[in-house]
Amino acid sequence: MASPIQATPNPFLDQLHGKQSKIYVHCVHRAQTYEKCLWLCRRKGRRVVAWDIPLEDIEQGVINLKSQNRWWSRYLFYNFVGVEHIKFLETRRDGQAFLVIANKVNNANAITERQRSIDLISAFDGDSGCGVDIKGIRHDDKRRCDNWYEDDFVSTCRVKDYAKRKQGLENLRWMPAMLDYYWQNGLGEEGVRFLNDSGFVLAYNYLSEDCYQDAENPYGKSIDALELVSGWRIQRLLWTILVAIVSDFCIVAVATLLSDAISVGLAVGSYAVGIEALLLALLTMLSAVLP
Repeated sequence: MASPIQATPNPFLDQLHGKQSKIYVHCVHRAQTYEKCLWLCRRKGRRVVAWDIPLEDIEQGVINLKSQNRWWSRYLFYNFVGVEHIKFLETRRDGQAFLVIANKVNNANAITERQRSIDLISAFDGDSGCGVDIKGIRHDDKRRCDNWYEDDFVSTCRVKDYAKRKQGLENLRWMPAMLDYYWQNGLGEEGVRFLNDSGFVLAYNYLSEDCYQDAENPYGKSIDALELVSGWRIQRLLWTILVAIVSDFCIVAVATLLSDAISVGLAVGSYAVGIEALLLALLTMLSAVLP
């Protein structure tokens, strides 16, 4: 039998926890093995689905993104061509993923809001030993300085907080270019650190609960994520057309050489052009229709 102390709920301890989010069960299960994750979204017709990649598996997970598509999509002209910053509200489970409501982030508005938050703490004492040294290191948080202050129930150095927000503003300004760079060239340790510093890597414990204004909102908190953007692979399409043109010239030359008649070579070449045009049109149509 449980003791009276164990059986009696602690109201003060209960107040330390917010309202369970819609992905509470998933996050609690994940938190037993992992600490943080990155969320990815993609559109399937009119639906938007989201799934998480643990921090330890982010680099390999992004490399394997193309496996999210059917095998034939790797050979078509329409596939994933990049990522963009979005926010989503979780709704309900859909197999291994979640059906979500996604909204593209307006980078200009985000920069304006971040600049406003920086202006609120821009006044500080620059002669109190809180500056950055030649190696880019500031003083330890354990040492309280003249610029120490309380912000959202967190004690921190105003100078360090100011520098952190300025770096966040810089990340926002470079966000589209950086996301495109890491998509094209792979993440690596620097890419993972960029995603972490930019707020894309979130703790499962944070995602499991909605607190304060998020708990008041009937839709819960909005989660920063990366949406996979699909588009036409122009380079692959142009290479395919170039190969077809070169092969047509080769077919005409070989047919003319074997028959000793230019008319026969041109006739064979015209048939080859027709077949290639039909195949190209078929591939283009399948690229647009198949998921």
